[in-house]
Amino acid sequence: MSYTLQKDGDDFEQQYWKEFLLSDFPNYEIYWSKHVAPLTNRPNDIHFKSSQQLTGDGYTADDVCKAQLHYTTFRHLVRTFEILKTLKARNPQSILDTDILAEGLFHIAAAQDVAFEFLQRVATPNQFDPWAPKKSVSITNQDSSQEAQNKWKKDNNHPLQEIRDYRNHLTHGRISPSIQAPPKVLLPKIGKELSYLDWRLVTDWNSARATIAQGDFDTLEIILTDAWDKTVKYLNDEWGKIIN
Repeated sequence: MSYTLQKDGDDFEQQYWKEFLLSDFPNYEIYWSKHVAPLTNRPNDIHFKSSQQLTGDGYTADDVCKAQLHYTTFRHLVRTFEILKTLKARNPQSILDTDILAEGLFHIAAAQDVAFEFLQRVATPNQFDPWAPKKSVSITNQDSSQEAQNKWKKDNNHPLQEIRDYRNHLTHGRISPSIQAPPKVLLPKIGKELSYLDWRLVTDWNSARATIAQGDFDTLEIILTDAWDKTVKYLNDEWGKIIN
């Protein structure tokens, strides 16, 4: 039986199929239909079959793990999508809206993390412990989630790293200087954040015109949209390579 998200997905999948999966990430559904839905009790319910049933059908714990990662990637994207809608609707914006941007970038980076692990597990099936976050806590002493994620990043030239660096800066570094441009708030663009570690480049009005390079700042929603577009395109492209 062929399943579709619009008819057979859970409530989130049915809603966001229309919101963004159809337009931005259609390969999510194709993989889901082929490799996730068969692990569940559909059409009776959406939940996973028992281990005994799955083994009888030729599936392993690794298949369940990949299905869970697949869905987790989607849920992080949902939160980012909703935050992006919030930022677009804020008029006027306040400086505290930069916290909303930070949350959106947290979820977009989390979607990347989970996707990298998923893609590595698809590339090398049954090579990583499906139930351990890292090798040091694996009861089978196997490489696990963290090692799978790291291997994908290393082997694929650290994709989307500029976005991840920006998120890390917002999370672990000093606050970026902002520019009030009513009704919007501007922050350094992704890739420009380190150029403005010295707040005085922005706050010293005597020299700001000379020190702020034209085009280095953007609105909060444009920054998050840039991260969203690059991330979802990468995911859809990579999913496209594994859906056969």
